[in-house]
Amino acid sequence: MPVLSIDFYIMTALIVSVVVQLWYYLVVFSRLGKLNSTGNTQSPGNSVSIVICAKNEELNLSENLPIILEQNYPDFEVVVVNDSSSDKTAAILSGLQKKYENLKVVSISPSAVEHGGKKAALTTGIASTNHEILLLTDADCSPVGPDWISGMMGNFTEGRDIVLGYSPFKKEKGMLNLLQRYDVFYTALQYLSFALKGIPYMGVGRNLAYRKSLFIENKGFSSHCHIISGDDDLFISEVANDQNIVVEIGSDSKTFSQAPENLAKWFHQKRRHYTTGGHYTFEQKVMLAGFHVSLMAFHVSIFTLLFSSGASTLLVALILMKYSTQFLVLKKCTDKLGEIDLLLFSPILELFISVFNFFAALSNLFFKRPEWN
Repeated sequence: MPVLSIDFYIMTALIVSVVVQLWYYLVVFSRLGKLNSTGNTQSPGNSVSIVICAKNEELNLSENLPIILEQNYPDFEVVVVNDSSSDKTAAILSGLQKKYENLKVVSISPSAVEHGGKKAALTTGIASTNHEILLLTDADCSPVGPDWISGMMGNFTEGRDIVLGYSPFKKEKGMLNLLQRYDVFYTALQYLSFALKGIPYMGVGRNLAYRKSLFIENKGFSSHCHIISGDDDLFISEVANDQNIVVEIGSDSKTFSQAPENLAKWFHQKRRHYTTGGHYTFEQKVMLAGFHVSLMAFHVSIFTLLFSSGASTLLVALILMKYSTQFLVLKKCTDKLGEIDLLLFSPILELFISVFNFFAALSNLFFKRPEWN
């Protein structure tokens, strides 16, 4: 019986990884490319409470909060939680309150209680709201236009309790911004598509809406209050199902935020995001691991085979099969999300993001995990 070479096993791993990747793109991610906006910006819909947590955000609040307060929507309030800020946040909020009657400010004093992070601040803000529908965003986020609330609220029909929105980084010059924007798109591709597949596992607090009653019935963040992150992903992971969630990607329903200004701050942000993955359900972990492990196996197998035996016909065929399918699916997805400029370099961007995120997650095993602000 002939002894099989190491290249045979690596090629087998490559074939399996390509098959798995094709399944994700054709069966899961293609759903996002086929989705149309379900929000109705013409209907006033429900009364809504917008909740924003802010800690030392004087510049962002000055720039973004008036845009939110002047939304084209008949009945809404904005609740800002001033979480022990030491800058001019309190003064700015006080000035805005004189101009906008629908702005409510809740202040958390650093001497009142031991600091409980963003979850404690968000819980305080939610407790202060007057309406059933909660729309969450961050102080550094700016709605794309005056109909942001309408775009998100039009989805709250009977039986729908959660709306996942899209919140990209603002487009700027430079390679770092391109990588950061692709990372946000790549993350959204996964959590929005998984939700459409019936396996919702997260949202982003920059653009997320749910019912207050859902929050109260599930005791808020109590089951994971000891984890610094998770106000958006772990909560959604617990309470969402294939029936009560809606994905909204309309052009009016986005919020934009400023990307971290340098690589170190971006790495810190990614590390914080990766503190929650171990607390997902088994099904969610399997689905996420299947995609990322197969992608890693694909890249490792390609480079190993290229260096060991060169570019064979089968190797080239597998690479073309993977990337051509990916290109066709991502073309529709990037178009839907308004990120078409990310498409051309997606194979290179995907490789970098995969490596970057791997080391961000790995670093949490060896270094102290980051805290809220």
